[in-house]
Amino acid sequence: MSLFRKKQPQVIRRGSGEITEERKTFRIGRETVEVTRVSEAPKPSAPDKGRSKTVRAPRQERARNDKPRIQTSRGWERPRDDEIIVPVESGRKQMLVRVLPHQTQVVVLEGPVLVEHYVARQERASVVGNIYLGKVRNVLPGMEAAFVDFGATKNGVLYAADVKVDQSRFGNRQPRIEEVLKEGDEVLVQVVKDAMGAKGARLTGLPSLAGRYLVLVPDSDSQGISRRLPDNERLRLREVLTLVKPAGYGVIVRTAAM
Repeated sequence: MSLFRKKQPQVIRRGSGEITEERKTFRIGRETVEVTRVSEAPKPSAPDKGRSKTVRAPRQERARNDKPRIQTSRGWERPRDDEIIVPVESGRKQMLVRVLPHQTQVVVLEGPVLVEHYVARQERASVVGNIYLGKVRNVLPGMEAAFVDFGATKNGVLYAADVKVDQSRFGNRQPRIEEVLKEGDEVLVQVVKDAMGAKGARLTGLPSLAGRYLVLVPDSDSQGISRRLPDNERLRLREVLTLVKPAGYGVIVRTAAM
């Protein structure tokens, strides 16, 4: 997309004479960074008798003179060898949304760096969060994964770490995929990632039901409350959970429950 095309620096002024000064302005999004580079021409030495000789400045001296200067609170200074010139607020996070008639694009930026890119097309609806009763088609011990047919065009992938394990049989040990699943088994799965390209959807055998105020986890006794809430609010919600949490279900209380 043209939105992320790199822009060339613009030369503001170029000096002349023995000292050459170049000032460049880099525009990255809404931020502007100005860098000044100063270089000094080498001073000619006295020529030998009978012939002329070109004398160049030592490499270390040239490298020191060619270092760019940055503007600080103390004025224009040359950075040390371990300093890096970075744009102002380069860690600022942004989310940009582009809506078109046939698709919607969402990108996540950290400063000028593109971190994530999502595309939702109108002709293909997402099935993330849906729960299906699937059938195991293949078990691959080398990949520690199984391919599950849950009704989509491509079989989904279920990894061993996402398989529901009978604690009474295996205890706290994480069993291998071939120990818990075999071809033809029926398994309840939830889609956590849509299919992309040649890859099928990512599945989990530990489904959960996410709501506005809490997440309900079947076959679990876990209980958690968002750490963003103050202590008094966490205490109040913990008392509410003791009254409403059903037996055999885990609950994760979200920040919106405040």
